[in-house]
This record gives sequence, C-alpha cells and structure tokens, in this order.
Amino acid sequence: MLFDAPEDPAGLSRKVAVNICTIRVKSGKLRAMSGFGGSGSYQRPTQGRRVDSFHRFSRLTIGVTLVLTTAIAGILAVYDTAAAKGFLLGGLAGAAGFWLMANRARTMGSIAPEELPYRIYRWAFVRIALYAGFLALAYRVDGREYHGLIGAVFGLLIVRVVLTGLGLTMGRVKTENKTNFG
Repeated sequence: MLFDAPEDPAGLSRKVAVNICTIRVKSGKLRAMSGFGGSGSYQRPTQGRRVDSFHRFSRLTIGVTLVLTTAIAGILAVYDTAAAKGFLLGGLAGAAGFWLMANRARTMGSIAPEELPYRIYRWAFVRIALYAGFLALAYRVDGREYHGLIGAVFGLLIVRVVLTGLGLTMGRVKTENKTNFG
C-alpha cells in the first residue's frame, strides 16, 4: 500500500500503484519495491531460473543416488552383507560429497576473487576427509577380506554414474523440447 488519498473513494490510485509494482516485479526490473526477494536484493530473471534449475538438478541427483544406492545395497545384501554395508556407506559418502559441492557452488559468486582459491582447496579437503572417514568405516565392516572397502569404493562412484546419466538425459530432453516447441 503505497498511498491512499482520502478523496479517492474507489481506491483507484492504490490499485494503480500496486499494479505498477507487480508489473515491475514480474518483468524483473525491480524486486525490492514490493517486498519480494529479501532486503533490497536484486536478481536478474535469467539468473533466478539458472539457480532454480541448478537446485532441481542437485536435488534430483541426490535423490536418485540415494534410491539407487539403497536398491543396489539391498540386492548385495542377499549375497554379501559386508559388501552391501560398504556400498551403502560409499553411496552415502558420495551423496554427501555432492551435496557439499552443490552448496558451495551456490556461494561462489559472493566470494572475493582473491579468497576463491583458498576456499576451493578447503572445500576439496573437507570432501576428501569425508570420503576418507566413510572409507575407514567401511574398512572396519570387514577387515579381513576387504569386501566392505571394495563396496564403499563402488558406492562412491555411484553418484558419478547418476550425474552422467542425468546429464545425458536432461540435455537430451532440453534439446528435444527446443526442437519440438521452439
């Protein structure tokens, strides 16, 4: 409610002002005026769509990774429980590592350029430490025959398989939509 003149009984001036704000917000020219988008934050419409598609892709990747890891671990449990536990630990570590990378990738635009190499190395170190911790747990599952450790190594790779599969299929769907509809 920007203004409401007392001599305007129908509230026409207020409706016009609110509609102007709505038009500006929908066109992406001004977000802070109507209160959408936080405290004075401005974001180009294309940037918002890219971030939204990145969020969807990362959530889909993590979801498919967890479902596929659970299914394969269930199948492996019939034959070798140590390998199944290791595969489950490796799949969880891979999903957690990808989640860390995806969350850090979202914040890269707000980091000063001179601090970026330090942050990238720190994030890589944290991710590798996470993998090492999960591999150590998998090793403790079966220390003699290493089935848990081997399962964990293959579990770590499952997120890469899912990324490749989703990348190929989502790229194909995007190009098919462009050729069919645009």
